[in-house]
Amino acid sequence: MNLLIIGAGGHGKCCYDIAVRMNCFTKIEFVDDSEEYVLGKKVIGKQSDLESLRNMFDCAFVAIGNNQVRKSLYDILSLMQYRKVNLLDPSAVVSSFAKLGEGIVVFPNAVIEASAVIDDGCIVSANSIVHHDAMVKEYALIYGNCIIRPMVKIQSFTVVKSGTVVENC
Repeated sequence: MNLLIIGAGGHGKCCYDIAVRMNCFTKIEFVDDSEEYVLGKKVIGKQSDLESLRNMFDCAFVAIGNNQVRKSLYDILSLMQYRKVNLLDPSAVVSSFAKLGEGIVVFPNAVIEASAVIDDGCIVSANSIVHHDAMVKEYALIYGNCIIRPMVKIQSFTVVKSGTVVENC
């Protein structure tokens, strides 16, 4: 599988690192509208090149932290029939009983417990925990060191700031 990462900024660098550690992609490249090099790699194109790159890349991942922009780009990728992949860091603990959408990233040392739901396009950053029976709706961003307690529902496009504990009251 060849992976195209859209976004070569800070989030893109981290997503690339996770994709490499997953050790399942034959080739990993970047497109970005402003960066020319990232992590010593030449960026192979811009967003306007996505359609022409489709023949070389079967999978794509949007590595942009802005929730609305991430959603818009995934909509474009869907129209082009790219396969949306999940990037799950090997150090993360993801229950086989959790339900994962498409196009999500789970950073190092994060935990997704049994019966948790992570919808499409979500970011679960390092050292965060999504407890059992919690739900993170589409295109939400959970920053590092957060705890999403059992039965909590994080709404679509929500940003949960670093170190936050979210509980039902």
